[in-house]
Amino acid sequence: MTNRSENDKISPVGKTAGRQLRTQATPAGPAGGRGGQLTLTETLIKLTGYGELQGTQIAAFWIGVVAVIETLLIYISNRRERILALKMLSDILWSVQYLLFGSLTGGILCGIAIGRDFVFLNRGRRKWADHTAWLWVFIALMMISPVVDSVVNGFRFLYLLPAVGSAMAVVALFVKNTVATKSIMLVCSLLYLIYNIVTGNFMSIVGSVAPIISTTVGLIHELISAIKRRKEGEIQ
Repeated sequence: MTNRSENDKISPVGKTAGRQLRTQATPAGPAGGRGGQLTLTETLIKLTGYGELQGTQIAAFWIGVVAVIETLLIYISNRRERILALKMLSDILWSVQYLLFGSLTGGILCGIAIGRDFVFLNRGRRKWADHTAWLWVFIALMMISPVVDSVVNGFRFLYLLPAVGSAMAVVALFVKNTVATKSIMLVCSLLYLIYNIVTGNFMSIVGSVAPIISTTVGLIHELISAIKRRKEGEIQ
C-alpha cells in the first residue's frame, strides 16, 4: 500500500502530483489483497478468463474446480455402479455451479443429466429403470440445447459436435460394459474438447480435458486388469 504522506513529500507540486503517483502505482483491476498481490482465488480466476467475480460467483468458481478434480476420478474405476455414482456427483456439482453463475439453461441440462445417471444407476435393480425407452428419452432431452442453438443462431457444423457428443454420452452411460462406456466417453469428450477450443471457453476446455485423462487412465486400468485375469487363468 502506497503511503500518502511520502508521496506528497517527494512530489514537486504537492498533493496533485502525489495523487498521480498513487494512481500510477495502483495496479489495474481488483485490489488483490495486501500490497496489490493477487490471492490464490484471484490468480486462478484471472488465468481462466472469468474476469472479476464476486460473492456467489466465487463460490461457483471453486465448485467448478472441485467438479473438475472429481471428474478425474470417475472413469478410473472398473465398476459400473461407481462410475455412475461419481458421474451423478459430478453433474450435481456442475448444476450448482451453473445456477450460482445464473445460467438456468446449464442448470437444467445438468438436472437432466442427474436424472439420466439416477435411472441408469438403477438398471438391473428396478424394473422401471430397465426399459430401453429411457435411452431414447434422454438422447432426445440432451439434444434439445444443441438443436435450439442451431435454430436461434443458424445451423453450423460446429453445433453437431456437442449434439453428437450429448447423444454418445447417453449411450456410454446406458451400456453395462465398462470398457465400452470409457471408450465412448473418450470420443465424446474429444468432440466437446474440439468444440470448446473453437469457441474459446477456457474453463470448458479444462472440463473436457479432465474426462479425457480419466477415461484414458481407466482404459489402461481395464487393460492391466484383463492381463492379470488372463495370467491367473493360465496359472490355474
